[in-house]
Amino acid sequence: MTGFTGRVTAITKLTKRRRSYKWERELQRTFTDSEWQTVVTNSYRSTICARLQENNYKLLSQWYRLLPKFTDMAIPDSASFFLLHCNEMSPARYRKSLISTLITVAKSLIPLFWKSKTIPTLKDWALKVNEIYQFEHYKTETSNPQYLENLTQKWFYWLQFTDSQEYRTLTS
Repeated sequence: MTGFTGRVTAITKLTKRRRSYKWERELQRTFTDSEWQTVVTNSYRSTICARLQENNYKLLSQWYRLLPKFTDMAIPDSASFFLLHCNEMSPARYRKSLISTLITVAKSLIPLFWKSKTIPTLKDWALKVNEIYQFEHYKTETSNPQYLENLTQKWFYWLQFTDSQEYRTLTS
């Protein structure tokens, strides 16, 4: 299958296996395969706007719940935090935290898919985040080796995630 129908079918299968169970627990409701297919299809067919389709995908996949795995800070559920990096942390602490990188990478994927009929996936995001880690590690190692410990602290939870089966499945 190609095009929209193929994407919806692939996402439906992926989402059913991994995500509908979380929604079922949260909503205290069981979805049949047919109902979940309708949920996903309606989410994508409710608009032709790629941004809104992307937002619907992120909501269905609960991508925002992944972020606490990679940081020890509380993450507010607010537009000002995700869009403007507005938070209670000092600028120096926030700059050294991984959350700023995770959010910036997510926002940076939007223009890459701007004129495409596809939307960024969690796989795209994870691979891009890992690319940033590799760049920061290389740059720190070659120009400021004394800061490797700081880098390791910043990326600690991400590195644990990249060693997991969940990451290998996501990026395969």
